[in-house]
Amino acid sequence: MNFTSSFSDNSTILTTTVSYSNLQSSTVVSKDIVKYVELPDWFNDAFNMFNFILAILQFIAFGINLIHMTILTRKELRSNTIYRLMIGICVCDLISQVLSFISFSPFWIRSIKKGEECYVTVTYQDAIINKYVVGVLDDTQRSATWLGLLMALYRVLAVMFPMSPSIQRVSKRAYVPVIVVVVLLLNGMVSSAAMWNHEIYRQLKDFRTIAYLIMCFAEIFPVVNSSTHLFVCFFMSSQYRETAKSMLGRPNQKIIFVEECKTHTITKAASKSL
Repeated sequence: MNFTSSFSDNSTILTTTVSYSNLQSSTVVSKDIVKYVELPDWFNDAFNMFNFILAILQFIAFGINLIHMTILTRKELRSNTIYRLMIGICVCDLISQVLSFISFSPFWIRSIKKGEECYVTVTYQDAIINKYVVGVLDDTQRSATWLGLLMALYRVLAVMFPMSPSIQRVSKRAYVPVIVVVVLLLNGMVSSAAMWNHEIYRQLKDFRTIAYLIMCFAEIFPVVNSSTHLFVCFFMSSQYRETAKSMLGRPNQKIIFVEECKTHTITKAASKSL
């Protein structure tokens, strides 16, 4: 009697285990998903390589921009309108480096077990990153570009019209933060429209796999671009160069002021000699 009951219990457990394993195998393996996410053999290696290179460049660029920000915020430079606009550009670049790392680089850090890959759906964290973080990243990158154009425009106008009241008004300290905020808001509206475009336009069906690699590779260019700002300022601006040298403890070159010769002094001295 006991043997029969134990045998029936074991058969029940065995049947339940087999049915659960069949259910698990039927849910994991799906022909539709396999056909939809059929990727070339080289895709994962290339995608991870681009993310790995991007992460290294982001760390280097972030360190360079921190040094650049330290130099720009010195008293000798932050009183100039051009350098105040550069501070706004540098802040946008620093935010872009952090957000770009959050959006792209962690993909190569995550450990995914074999057989658990799923390219059709994403996690909740990834969905939030793709929806909001990428939008702010797009805003800061656009704003850094437009601030650079405004800085060049201001420089041209200041050289052409040095005595213009409008140019003198823009040179005040309060105007540059307002300009930076306005540029961020205007570009934020454009980025918001791009962020919500999936609700307006349907995604094209012939969206190729290579587009993911192009998107990741394209993020390298803003990183390299922001890394060159410090070197351009160092070699092109003597004021920036002297400020950087003073931070390193090197003495600045002495500037000798030559007073203008006065006519009456020279005439009086000549009459005495005669």
